[in-house]
Amino acid sequence: MNIGILGNEIPRLCVVGNTVNVAARLQSTAEEDTIQMSRHVYEQMKEGMVSDIVIFRKENVFLKNIGSVTTYNIRPSVCQIKQSTKT
Repeated sequence: MNIGILGNEIPRLCVVGNTVNVAARLQSTAEEDTIQMSRHVYEQMKEGMVSDIVIFRKENVFLKNIGSVTTYNIRPSVCQIKQSTKT
């Protein structure tokens, strides 16, 4: 990930790189009222999980320029892992 100022007349702080691209793809394919995360983020957070979060595992989610991946979606409710029936 790279961070820098782009532009002379109207300078703007810009963040670019693979991390930003993956985040944009996850956001664009997320279902309404959910937060979609990668396997890496899921593994980092699952140990300290809050008890009122439901996690839905979704397989074969196509992310443009990345391919098909397994993602994890969260929404408020009882904490458990469920296999989503949607692909």
